[in-house]
Amino acid sequence: MVVMKSPVINSRFYWLVQPELPVTEFGESEHDVPIPIPMPEEIGQSSLKSMHLPMNSVIYYGYHHFNVVQNGRLLHLGDFKLQFNEPVFVVHSARIGQTIFSDRVVGTDLLFGPKTGTLFQHVDALDYLATLDCSENIEITAIVVGKSVLDKMLGDEQARILLKRLQIEQMPSACVYKVPRSVDVILHSCLPKHLTGNLSKLFAQAKVLEYICALIGHLTRKENDEKLPEAKRLKQLQQLHDDLEKLEGKVPTLDELATQFGMSARVLNDEFKKVYGSSIYSYISELRLTEAHEVLLKTDIPMKSLAMTMGYSHVNHFISAFGRKFGYSPGSLRKKGKQAPIVDSSP
Repeated sequence: MVVMKSPVINSRFYWLVQPELPVTEFGESEHDVPIPIPMPEEIGQSSLKSMHLPMNSVIYYGYHHFNVVQNGRLLHLGDFKLQFNEPVFVVHSARIGQTIFSDRVVGTDLLFGPKTGTLFQHVDALDYLATLDCSENIEITAIVVGKSVLDKMLGDEQARILLKRLQIEQMPSACVYKVPRSVDVILHSCLPKHLTGNLSKLFAQAKVLEYICALIGHLTRKENDEKLPEAKRLKQLQQLHDDLEKLEGKVPTLDELATQFGMSARVLNDEFKKVYGSSIYSYISELRLTEAHEVLLKTDIPMKSLAMTMGYSHVNHFISAFGRKFGYSPGSLRKKGKQAPIVDSSP
């Protein structure tokens, strides 16, 4: 692994939440344990942790806990000014809570959080006002990666494509983009609690690389989804439909099906619903309940075994789903032995 110095030359934090306090200067130093961020005791507690990684990158982890959450209240935390020794790729991902960055470099306000999306920036300096939404606690993981390292890791062309697909190829620029939770969770787990020292840094570096690869994979699949010809897409959906009709045993995850058919999970599910009238899992559930109706009439298989075969984690879940579909319980069907008509509610 190539050892390079941090891209951060200087970090100056001006605490508006307690303006009487002196400016905090981080420089190139790092903090292995969370350091407290100024916050009035009656409001709550905040902390910040930073880690400088071998490949010219930095991870920041910030946590803000409010003693009493107040819906709609906005709290100006501070002015943040960071200088870098080269252009950088910056990611701010919130696991919980929302934050507003009033970005003076790009000249816009950027709201990011789990519901709105992840904040991406391509800049050579940061200068922004951070405002916290006190409606819930806030937990943010951020990474700063030197552009030269991004080029070496991915290759100049792939790095350019990454920035272009995020619409931040030009500098300075920023955008908020909704990233799948399966991608964001990689970044949220990059600071290990069970490791220390260089092992901790190696683990974090590996997670940053994994995150960037997963991000590129998602953006590539999304672009392919948009370019996929309509005829080919319909053929794939027909194939998926046929596969579901023959499906036995464990139900594959939506991500597994997305990988198999070369679409993002969201697009695959949305397109299937457009053609067949229900989501993929609703369709599977309908098929299996209809199958269960036939099995109950023709066999003596125990209800618990049937529920497990149908993919239900508990027999009560199966009984409830069956009742919602047919209007009577599976037990009453078997007990009375009536030949109740099958309601064809398949998608």
